[in-house]
Amino acid sequence: MADTVIRSLAVALGLKVDNSKFKDFEKRLDGVKTGFTKISKLAVGFSAAIGGITLLTARSADKAGLMAQRLGVSAKALTELEYAAGKSGTPVEAVIGALEHLNEMRFGAQTGDSGAIGILSAVGANGSNAVEQLNAIADKFSKMPQSAYKLALLRKAGLDPLLPLLNQGKKGIADLAK
Repeated sequence: MADTVIRSLAVALGLKVDNSKFKDFEKRLDGVKTGFTKISKLAVGFSAAIGGITLLTARSADKAGLMAQRLGVSAKALTELEYAAGKSGTPVEAVIGALEHLNEMRFGAQTGDSGAIGILSAVGANGSNAVEQLNAIADKFSKMPQSAYKLALLRKAGLDPLLPLLNQGKKGIADLAK
């Protein structure tokens, strides 16, 4: 189509038309058209991929936010703790379970359960939420030598799967979260 328009224009202007040059021009024009078609398909694919990544990120953030609400901590604190856990070799599921368990023990202690009070006191769980308590526990346990007593205490508190994370201490956990 473009070649027809250009040929008509050249004839109207009284220019000599070299058919071989027009054929070469047509081929180059077709090449440009093919190139733009490929680029546009890539752009569509790229935008679909970005859209998918954005959707997954939004869903992940939403899920983290809901989990944080359920645990009574900020989404940022939970995400950082999960990241640190992964870097320490501690399963993320163990962190969630430990935070849930700490919340249950906190509730027990607040309602006068002497067993919960004793366990929280023994592990050094001080703080206004489960993440703060976990950091306090980490500080205490990072200073303790590896021993059967240390492991038994963590096991009694239901925190033994977190041993690799807790051994880092509060500062170590904060460094891992970066």
